[in-house]
Amino acid sequence: MLLKREVNFLEPTHIYYKNLQVDRNTKDDDLKKAYRKLTMKWYPDKNPNNKRDAEAKFKTISEAYDVCIPECFRIYYTFISC
Repeated sequence: MLLKREVNFLEPTHIYYKNLQVDRNTKDDDLKKAYRKLTMKWYPDKNPNNKRDAEAKFKTISEAYDVCIPECFRIYYTFISC
C-alpha cells in the first residue's frame, strides 16, 4: 500500500536524487536499496537524541523516493506500450 504525501512536483528532480544520494541514471533496484539504507539510518525511533532532525530528514527522503519511483515506472510503461 502506498502512502499519499504532499509532493512538490515543481522542484527539480535532480534535488530528489541528491537527497537519495544516487545518480539520475540509477536503476530501480539501486534506488530502492539507497532509500532503505537512508530510511533505516534516519528513522526517528533510531535517533532518540536527534529526533526532530531525523524526522525532517526521514520525510525528505520519503518524498524524494515518492517522486523518483513513479518516474521510473513511467519510463518502464512507456517502453512496454511501444
